[in-house]
Amino acid sequence: MLMRIGVDEDVCVLGLGYVGLTLAVAMADAGFRVQGIEIREQVLSLLGEGKAHFFEPGLENRLARVIRSSHFTARKTIPENYPGTVFIITVGTPLGA
Repeated sequence: MLMRIGVDEDVCVLGLGYVGLTLAVAMADAGFRVQGIEIREQVLSLLGEGKAHFFEPGLENRLARVIRSSHFTARKTIPENYPGTVFIITVGTPLGA
């Protein structure tokens, strides 16, 4: 099913690895309210400092901007009363699974 979403939607990105974090930051930079979900404490700690856990040109500047604007937040679990209707799953799939 194809649907258009407006920037007034809350978007939840599950998994903040290479694909998830860059997508979450790009969507937040475009004006969406993005909730990132990540289970790795080290990644969450770095994000709390406004830093990415990998290098992508321009990512840390955009990350800092979307954190300051409150368009992006990261946490370990989805909040119980999360209002979002759009969920994007970007968790890794092991080879041979």
